[in-house]
Amino acid sequence: MVVSDVDWEIDIDIAKLPYTGHNCLWPFGYQPTLLDHREKVKVYILGLIIAHQTLTKVDVIKLDVEGAEFPVLSGAEETIQRYRPLIFMELSYTLNKRKNKYPEVLSLLKKLRYKVFDLDNIAMGFKVLPRKKYYPGSNIVAIPNEKLSDIII
Repeated sequence: MVVSDVDWEIDIDIAKLPYTGHNCLWPFGYQPTLLDHREKVKVYILGLIIAHQTLTKVDVIKLDVEGAEFPVLSGAEETIQRYRPLIFMELSYTLNKRKNKYPEVLSLLKKLRYKVFDLDNIAMGFKVLPRKKYYPGSNIVAIPNEKLSDIII
């Protein structure tokens, strides 16, 4: 399923085996991924998918969207404000190759009253994500400010 901030159709690049986990809406960001074929897919707004499921709660949102973090979060903004889930995601290193930038993702999370923690050194516990311009492949968890005291940090 492809999610973003608008409903539409788009061609997705399908990678050759064994790299089908790299399927992407734009040129592959990983080498030696090769194109197998393209498929036209429907793009959905994550918030609308959740709304149509008549869910009473959303505890966690997990994203690994290869550089589309900002439009996916933007499409789920109302859902995030309503349910206040934990958000786990990879800030893809391909993000800066796209029109989206890390500061936009982090600013949106801040606007939504979330605190961002780096998960790359989880064995040592959470650590607040350092304020750099570029976070290649960082795995993060965003926690609503009002739930911070419920989480052992």
